Amino acid sequence: MITDKMALSFLCDQHGLCSSGTQKKLVARLLFKFVDENKNIIKGKFSPKKYYAGLTKKEVEARKKEIAKGEKTKSSDRSAYKPFKTDKNKTTKSSSYTTRFHKLFPGVSGLGEISKATGIPKSILQKVYDKGLAAWRTGHRPGATQGQWGYARVYSFVLKGCTYYSPDNKLVEEAKNMSDKAKTHWKKMTCMCKKGCGHKE
Repeated sequence: MITDKMALSFLCDQHGLCSSGTQKKLVARLLFKFVDENKNIIKGKFSPKKYYAGLTKKEVEARKKEIAKGEKTKSSDRSAYKPFKTDKNKTTKSSSYTTRFHKLFPGVSGLGEISKATGIPKSILQKVYDKGLAAWRTGHRPGATQGQWGYARVYSFVLKGCTYYSPDNKLVEEAKNMSDKAKTHWKKMTCMCKKGCGHKE
């Protein structure tokens, strides 16, 4: 009979990790391996690999410093929104949220039009957009503009991406309380959270 510990030992061995020790240690090794493969660590904080896509090793190190610098700034600091040097001559592909949104709502652009199409109050969409603008300074895909980052967050919010559940879930509740059309819109949407959130309404 194969035990949980045996299965974990096998997985560790397959990933080139030490396969001995307690079950707790085996789980920890696998988790750290997963994090290391999917994240970059900047002074104890995690940063998605997509923030370094297509960069050389030298550029990655420079970008880590740019992101770390941005994290120390306040969202009200205008100087924090200057393009990163590592953004120069870089192009970025559209996020899955952006692609999906334009497929479902062809020709719809701008917060006003998005509000009319979904029933989500424009004032709520503006708050989500502003949060996306502010988040840009703490890391973004190479070449992505501040405006693109803001709209990507809006699309995630509208399409029940991860931001719908967290960290903008309170804005979701506000929107639902303000608009029955928004409630209906989200009932039609299926979860797009890549984290496999499994959230239920």
